[in-house]
Amino acid sequence: MYPISKVLIRAVVFSLLATPEILAEEFFWSMEESNFGYLGMTGRVDPDSIGGEIGGVIQGSEYLSGRLSIALLYSENIDENFFTGANLGFRISLPYRISPFIGIGVFGGYTKETISAEDDHIDNNDDGIVDEQGEEKKAIDEILFSIYPEFGITVWITESFGISGNASYQIASAGRDHDYWYYGGFMTFAVD
Repeated sequence: MYPISKVLIRAVVFSLLATPEILAEEFFWSMEESNFGYLGMTGRVDPDSIGGEIGGVIQGSEYLSGRLSIALLYSENIDENFFTGANLGFRISLPYRISPFIGIGVFGGYTKETISAEDDHIDNNDDGIVDEQGEEKKAIDEILFSIYPEFGITVWITESFGISGNASYQIASAGRDHDYWYYGGFMTFAVD
């Protein structure tokens, strides 16, 4: 079985080499200055994680768009099991029904951990007792920033709804040992 990145690369190459009739079929409407929302499933391998992303896209021109999203990943390998963050990215795409794209973006996120709160002079568990034995609180554990190139493909089912898949290579601030591939499948819908 091929890794998802190879499948996406083959899909992009296929769409670029598709028959001229498919590539020549432009949208029913102009994508310039359109706004879209998107919702999707995301994940990564090593460590295995699965999550979701919700965001918005501003189409600046037929070829260039910007996006902003919030992501949440679940993994058994993360202390508190959740990783939360935000994406900001830009994409160049073709204005066709089968639309390959490339892009670049930045990601910032964090994980939380449970720590002892026996001596912080706060009632962290709201039981009326300050600094009791065994009292705990949540605190930020790790902060991660990354930049990433990405590629993918969007298939527009109608003029206001599309499905897409992408892969990005997250170049992490924590060093090359923390870099990883991040994959996603999304539904995109017009919000104008």
